[in-house]
Amino acid sequence: MTSILAFFTRNRKTLEYTLASLLFMLAAFNVFFNLGTERIRSWDEARHGVSSCEMMETGDYIVNTYDYEADYWNVKPVLSFYNNIIGMKLFGRNIFGFRFFSAVSYLIVAALMYLLLRKEAGAAAALVGTAAFAVLPTNWVHSFRTGDPDATYMMFLFASFVFLWFSARKGWMLALSMFFMGLAFLVKSFHVGIHGILALAFVIINWKRYTWRDLALAVVAGAIPVLTWAGFRYHADGLSFFQAMVNLDLLGRLEEGGLEGHKYLPWYEYFLTINHYLIIIPLSVLLTALALGFYFRGKKCFSSPDDALGRWTLLCFFVSFTAFAFCRVKLKWYIFPSLLYFSVAFGMLFHFACRWLQEESSMKRNVLFFLPPLLIMTGCLVWLGIGEGKAIRNAVKIDAQHDVLTDDHGGDAYRGGVFYSVTSEGVPGFPHQKFLLVIRFLDAKIVLKSVEEYKNATDDAFLVCSFDSTDPESIRPQAEEFASRHALRLIRYVNGEALFQR
Repeated sequence: MTSILAFFTRNRKTLEYTLASLLFMLAAFNVFFNLGTERIRSWDEARHGVSSCEMMETGDYIVNTYDYEADYWNVKPVLSFYNNIIGMKLFGRNIFGFRFFSAVSYLIVAALMYLLLRKEAGAAAALVGTAAFAVLPTNWVHSFRTGDPDATYMMFLFASFVFLWFSARKGWMLALSMFFMGLAFLVKSFHVGIHGILALAFVIINWKRYTWRDLALAVVAGAIPVLTWAGFRYHADGLSFFQAMVNLDLLGRLEEGGLEGHKYLPWYEYFLTINHYLIIIPLSVLLTALALGFYFRGKKCFSSPDDALGRWTLLCFFVSFTAFAFCRVKLKWYIFPSLLYFSVAFGMLFHFACRWLQEESSMKRNVLFFLPPLLIMTGCLVWLGIGEGKAIRNAVKIDAQHDVLTDDHGGDAYRGGVFYSVTSEGVPGFPHQKFLLVIRFLDAKIVLKSVEEYKNATDDAFLVCSFDSTDPESIRPQAEEFASRHALRLIRYVNGEALFQR
């Protein structure tokens, strides 16, 4: 053991690369383990999946559809579907392929974070900051382990942030930053607004570092992807989509009750969110570190040029977090992108503590002077341990996918089949969105006709009935009563759907 420690002491690069390799292997485990077995969620994930599958079937990669009709309810621009399509092109139309690029986005963000912190603050900050991002419990909800577009959005958003930071030294990188900002808009539309305002503030603060050519190229680079998409979309259906996009995705979020499935919540709701996901722990470490720094080292403790990235990311975190907190309608994942800034600040905080400890060591003072930086560093490492424990638990103890088609036989028996879809009243109705996605995975067809029309049809089809409840004890009597009432054979019932045959 002593010889191993001596080797790594002499070869710090080898130690860094070893730890970085272990970190990224652990991150890959966090995001890929059981990725293809965790249950599909309705709303954003399932709806985007359905539209992505239909794009692949029709070959129309501009107009998103739902049941092969132009969708003016989900009014996200076109890139919000491409993350699903890329994975399904590579691995087939299944849950793993559907989520693959979301998981890859997580690793890309981690790599960008490592490179940024390594360049600005060294190996220790890069390892700790990247690890802080890699273990965030919010990563596994509506983002990197799901088929939601938020993963791709955060990837483009963080790439824009990284190039924006470096553009203060190399002005041409501002164009790259705005190009990725444009791509982020094409994933989540107006969500990018707050981060765009922060980018504008950065440019104004560093105005003298840019030439007019840098600024002009940035405007062009940011506009190109957006205008290109807008041109194709306008050619497809005129202003209809853009009007729906503004009314629903922008104005609908500013008016109480103006957006289906969204609630008007008090400003402190997001503080409850960070407490629920244990983000209160690293946030407490950060605030404690700031308090200790100001108490022991005075107002100039964070004024060093080495702390510039830390100051900027803290500002970005608090501004974006607060801005979304004061929106009238909100969902918990609106603030998740702000945690990208928080993770960078966490790495810079560890860098500050290391520098503080080194300075105290050189002064050869009483051991008590070592306690504040050691406390900060210990708090950072404790959180990484807690966060990774949560990440492993999340990857191992999942809520697995269950549905009436794929359970026990993988769905091959129903591949390419025809399914009449009705409500519990026996009238035509769409199944739950997550079940419709399974139908798309199986290249099957949904027919919206009543029970009586199904019974009179001559095709070799099945009937699926959707119930409001997902409780097995509640569905069973409803499914049996439905089968008896319509003289059908009940095949099985799972998670709100029951499958029947004549």
